[in-house]
Amino acid sequence: MGAAAPERGTTASGHPGGETTITMNYYHAPGADQTPTQNYELFETIELKKKRRG
Repeated sequence: MGAAAPERGTTASGHPGGETTITMNYYHAPGADQTPTQNYELFETIELKKKRRG
């Protein structure tokens, strides 16, 4: 039998003093102001980090 997969969303760095990170991806549809489209592309990625208390 193989080893069990780690639970989703868990990390080895989840200890006090580590970092919490939130990543936000902003998508836009080029030309959608003139013609409706479903064609989205990644425009910008923003990452927020904060040290954990502990």
